Amino acid sequence: MLLKSRHGKANSFLVVVMGIIVAVATLLLQRAKNEQESKPSTPNGELSSPSRSAHESAPSIAEHDNPQLKKIKGFVSYVQDGDSLILRSGAEDKTIRLWGIDTPEGNTKQPYAEDARAFTNELCHRKHVTVLVHDRDRYHRFVGEVILPDGSSANEKIVSAGWAWHYQQHAPHAKNLADAERIARQAKRGLWAGNNPVPPWEWRRQHPSHHR
Repeated sequence: MLLKSRHGKANSFLVVVMGIIVAVATLLLQRAKNEQESKPSTPNGELSSPSRSAHESAPSIAEHDNPQLKKIKGFVSYVQDGDSLILRSGAEDKTIRLWGIDTPEGNTKQPYAEDARAFTNELCHRKHVTVLVHDRDRYHRFVGEVILPDGSSANEKIVSAGWAWHYQQHAPHAKNLADAERIARQAKRGLWAGNNPVPPWEWRRQHPSHHR
């Protein structure tokens, strides 16, 4: 009789323990489900990545649109004018023409040419940069977007400062450059403070030169 009583108490104790285990497991599963549902997701149902901090630079337009672009890393040893520079890459010097922008002509003394060169020089000279190459031009220069050490686009900054036009003929879909020019015009920054500045492509027709 005593043995039967002990078995009964043991069974009751096991029932209580199992009940506690089931309750705890149910609570943990519900908590995990609630946490999963509370996380933001993309339209495809994938978890979104954390938003960038205020100090992070957004990816450049070229890198975002085409991550397969050839990249050249190097040191800017010389700035020729507002939209071209010399990049020391390894043991080679490469001439870079900035993609999607056009600055006043320096070799034919177009107004604001030296201002544009000075701005680009301050922005890029002696900086380690990455060039996202779009093309090679007829002068065998690499045509690309210059990405500064902080991840920002030198091309866009030059236009935003009012020292370059968005070169629509060669970058028709670069909305960031079009927007940058529009805002610079409205704010009368840089050369837009003058009266009716002449676009470089028109100046070149009026003042032909053997060099660009």
